[in-house]
Amino acid sequence: MMAHGKNAERNGHAGRDLWGRLIALAERCEQASGPDRELDRDIGFAALGWKTYQHGEFSLIRGHDGESWADHPGSTYTFFTASIDAALTLIPDDCALDQLGTWEHHHLQALGPWYAIIRDPRAKFMMNPRSDHTATPALALCAAALRARASAASSPTAPEGE
Repeated sequence: MMAHGKNAERNGHAGRDLWGRLIALAERCEQASGPDRELDRDIGFAALGWKTYQHGEFSLIRGHDGESWADHPGSTYTFFTASIDAALTLIPDDCALDQLGTWEHHHLQALGPWYAIIRDPRAKFMMNPRSDHTATPALALCAAALRARASAASSPTAPEGE
């Protein structure tokens, strides 16, 4: 059933806003030269709904893996951009990793050696979310998974209760 009125408009804007944030994060992953803690934090907030809250004079991040000090260099929140295993957790439940590899041709490797492709049930023929030319395998997985999440965010859904 189609959404009507203000709820449809609000849901549409929220989906486009999330889509834009996720695509921007995927592009940052593709441009990164290596692991990036600020990017990890931004991915957690946009893709996984992490929240911050104050604990006295300190900020804490509450994510799926517990709590961590937000403003401390030793923070333990997830290293998506450094870890293949952590990056794999970003792939939506209804999607799967299709390919992760390096380019064979030297001129393609010079642009960034790694690529990743996520199999997405929402994708049209041969248009699965992907990332090309990243510096590391974790960054390729992050970028492709964020594109898959953006695809899910932009998919039409019926409002709750319908």
